[in-house]
Amino acid sequence: MSLRAFVSWWLALKQTNHEGAKNTKGHEDLFFCVSLCPLCLRGLFTEYNHKATEGRKNAAVSCILIPVSIMQTATLSVREEIPAVSLFGVRVHAVSMDEAIRHILRFVQERTPRHVVTADSSMVVMAQQDAHLRDIINRADLVTPDSIGILWACRKRGIAMPERVSGVDIVARLAEVSARTGLRLYFLGAQPGVAEEAARHQQERFPGVQIAGCHDGYFRPEQEEEVVERIRQAAPDVLCVALGIPKQEKWIDRYRHILGVPVSIGVGGTFDVLSGRVRRAPLWMQRMGMEWLWRVVHNPRKISKVMLLPRFAWMVMTNRSGIEVVRDG
Repeated sequence: MSLRAFVSWWLALKQTNHEGAKNTKGHEDLFFCVSLCPLCLRGLFTEYNHKATEGRKNAAVSCILIPVSIMQTATLSVREEIPAVSLFGVRVHAVSMDEAIRHILRFVQERTPRHVVTADSSMVVMAQQDAHLRDIINRADLVTPDSIGILWACRKRGIAMPERVSGVDIVARLAEVSARTGLRLYFLGAQPGVAEEAARHQQERFPGVQIAGCHDGYFRPEQEEEVVERIRQAAPDVLCVALGIPKQEKWIDRYRHILGVPVSIGVGGTFDVLSGRVRRAPLWMQRMGMEWLWRVVHNPRKISKVMLLPRFAWMVMTNRSGIEVVRDG
């Protein structure tokens, strides 16, 4: 079968399954597991041995103009308003991109420091061994589903998860909102110069976007107070932190109340993409759940993170009770 024919078959099959055809119920497993090949066999075998050894894981732009009815009920936390899914003890909210942007803008209006997590499959696996990270995620005000793997895991259990809500797309949408409303963004993280490049690209793409400041992620522990003070002086509405998982989540949790920024979001490698230094995978690869492969080819250093994906698939396939709908509050 040619690559073109394979892609056409794959997308057609996914569309059929999305429309709810009963005779394609098992295809979601195929989409995710085949997309992990050639890592699947190696990863699953490693996980099996590990278990045996232990004794046998568009708000379009207009949504900045939050309706009065929403603002009048904005005293409730996001957890009390929408359902979430617990994936092996890690909460992820069932939100679409529009809903996530609406909540973020509501948080900005409320002016109380909030933490937004963009959770992917590797984060769920990391949280199984890192209790501190798991606690931070579960205390976050909004946790978006930032991977095809999380959507696949939920759908396998018959749980509706609207769509992938990634850090890259959130920042781009907020930049669009900023250009029209004056929302102030701050970019923290990545290599020296990358955040500034990302800011320039957003200013070219969305003239009028308000970037309150930028700072790279290569600062020493003794420099953290200086970095925190710079952000405080800049007084952004949204702080985008690109320090990688789990460092960015722990950094936000440690400093968000000192910073006083209404919304802090961990966005991983977002600035590398927005700066143009890293090209995002073609749309067809994103739809097939193979963006991980694109990232590894272009940045082999990500292989350690990618190697967590087969373990996530193993957890989903072998632990039926590990995924359930929950409602906080």
